[in-house]
Amino acid sequence: MLARIRNRTSERYVVLTGDIVSSRQVANRAQLQARLRKLLARVNNAYRELIVVPMTISGGDEFQGVVTLHERVPAILKDLAQGLLPVQVRVGVGVGTLSTGLAARAQEMDGEAFVRSRQAVEEAKRDDARLWFVTGDGFFDLAANAISRLLWAIRESWKPLHWRRAALKDQGWTEARIARAEGVRQASISGSLAWAGHAAVRNGEASLADLWRQRLRV
Repeated sequence: MLARIRNRTSERYVVLTGDIVSSRQVANRAQLQARLRKLLARVNNAYRELIVVPMTISGGDEFQGVVTLHERVPAILKDLAQGLLPVQVRVGVGVGTLSTGLAARAQEMDGEAFVRSRQAVEEAKRDDARLWFVTGDGFFDLAANAISRLLWAIRESWKPLHWRRAALKDQGWTEARIARAEGVRQASISGSLAWAGHAAVRNGEASLADLWRQRLRV
């Protein structure tokens, strides 16, 4: 995996640093950590062509990994955000160079991208955000973090059924298929997605992905 990436300090990488929101309030911490390990393994496998250093637990309920500066990074962020529901995950995204060589674990590395990722996590905590960017592009950070805050403001009131139905819709399921799977009328699915503002969320996610591609030139 590491051999596919050129080890040059001038290259920009994406460091993802995450933690579990209010993890101390979760009754079964051991089970939660096991779920986190499975989530990271799934993400590492699903995006293996983009993974520079696999995402692993770095301590307690925190995790970290390094990926290439690629247009699919927003998809990775969405998978991480939804992977432990109803438990919430916070992710700080840092973009920049490395001051060390590549290593088997992100915790053995350092550099601009790591500093920015940690800064992003701390700013996300202060803002009670679930996703935060520090990339070195001030315009991108301002716009992307504003979009992320608005998306979370919409999702904050979602119940498990809204998350579940929205995820199925995002996977390409029709409302009729979701209704059959859940044993309800299609109108119930349509109504719950409309109440959740799912269309607005998808538009916001698409705008964030477009912004990522255009401003960071990926």
